[in-house]
Amino acid sequence: MQEMSKRTYLYGIIFIAVTLSACGGSSNPTGQAPPIEMGDPSTIVTETDSQYLADVVNDLNMATSRPVTIASTEKETPAAAPADSNQDVAATVPNAPITGQGLEVPFPQVTFFIPGIGTKTYKEPNLETDYGASYELTEGSLVGNKITIQGAEINDVYMRYQTIIVARNNLGTLPLESLRKLTDWKKIQGTNSVYKIEGLEENKLEGIKVSNKAIRNAVSRDARRRNWSRNGIQQWLNAVRNTKNTTQKPMHTELRSVMWKVTGKDANGRPFTRQLRIDVPIAP
Repeated sequence: MQEMSKRTYLYGIIFIAVTLSACGGSSNPTGQAPPIEMGDPSTIVTETDSQYLADVVNDLNMATSRPVTIASTEKETPAAAPADSNQDVAATVPNAPITGQGLEVPFPQVTFFIPGIGTKTYKEPNLETDYGASYELTEGSLVGNKITIQGAEINDVYMRYQTIIVARNNLGTLPLESLRKLTDWKKIQGTNSVYKIEGLEENKLEGIKVSNKAIRNAVSRDARRRNWSRNGIQQWLNAVRNTKNTTQKPMHTELRSVMWKVTGKDANGRPFTRQLRIDVPIAP
């Protein structure tokens, strides 16, 4: 009798195991997770932790910390003549052909043009594929100038600029690389594709404001970076000993670069965003 009970118990276990195996094989023969069904509340996951909900896509930042260039006293090329005739045409005829001397940046979706300036680039941009293009000013000025922006459909045009604090006196010129300020994007308005370049006058520039300690640290760091002698570094530190902030001499807030951002739709109706950056060398 005892032997029969053991066999019955064993057969029962085997029967249950076979039954469970058969059920699992018929509902999920591949062993993979079942597909998600639309509307099934058991498959809905709601994330509440803010660290996983943040936007991780950053705005394009085109080399905002590029080392400062001090302008040469010798001109590389003759200054470009102002393209006044082109400005008159662009101001009266929307999307008129751009002619005249200046910087023209023809992306497939949008074309930028700034008259009367000369530029150079450290890396020639691929305008067919690049998101933005960057140049350095060699001749002319952006202050009080205009920029023509043409495309199939321009929605918004934005401008921002970067300034740097420069120590300048009889000892020379010392750009302080760490004392920069990048303004926020500001939407600008134009007429018939022409936009005035405003707010870059010296008395209107926004500069970073720091304490005397931060100024002295920046002076010491940048003077060493330029391989100045120990005596030269000490002379600069003495020159800024009583400078309480970046608005006092020998500190000057100077323009470092200007950027434009354009959003719109191309000829096929696809949205686009393109940027242009012009770096401005520091006067000697």
